[in-house]
Amino acid sequence: MFNRAAATYDRIGPRFFEHFGRLLVDRAHIVPGADVLDVAASRGAVLFPAGQKDGAGCRVWGTDFSTEMVGETLAEIRNAAWRNVTMHQMDAEQLDFPAESFDRVLCGFSLWFFPRPHRALREFWGQRT
Repeated sequence: MFNRAAATYDRIGPRFFEHFGRLLVDRAHIVPGADVLDVAASRGAVLFPAGQKDGAGCRVWGTDFSTEMVGETLAEIRNAAWRNVTMHQMDAEQLDFPAESFDRVLCGFSLWFFPRPHRALREFWGQRT
């Protein structure tokens, strides 16, 4: 379903996810120089506001299970010439990063879609420093 929706996901109508993504990033208190992971980043509602912390030297990685979402978001990253933001196709229950790689792990709007949210949450916890 998300592969089919990727091209227009959160790009038609009100930018509902973008608004709440900014709120999540604001409340995450991302510190200068932080490494941030956005799990199930979709089209970047959390990813891009976190990436705007670049003035503070932050680096942001996004993941999504949907290959089409990853492709669309990577195209947007390239078009906007983001240097501190990247995107990877990955399963939230099996993150392919070394343990304790990130200062903040964010996940907006997605936890209820995971077949085993408890496994995903364990993965998130293992990524935090």
